[in-house]
Amino acid sequence: MELNAEIRAILKQVELLPKQLQAELAAAISSGVDSKVPMAVPERRSSFGDLLGIAKGDGETPDDATVRDWINAHRMEKYGR
Repeated sequence: MELNAEIRAILKQVELLPKQLQAELAAAISSGVDSKVPMAVPERRSSFGDLLGIAKGDGETPDDATVRDWINAHRMEKYGR
């Protein structure tokens, strides 16, 4: 963003003020601008769309009985029961 000559002249004058007054001026300008000027909102990407299908397997989704069998087989292997 390029500043025009008028804004640059104002900024030079503001730089001459004590830091406390500069901060108060900045706060006053900011509070007056916030409600009157809409801020540009950056475009958001859909991260859900990017991740959709990342965990999808190659085959069919197993049914509940198959998953139970896998869990039981793992428990037998781990605990021997």
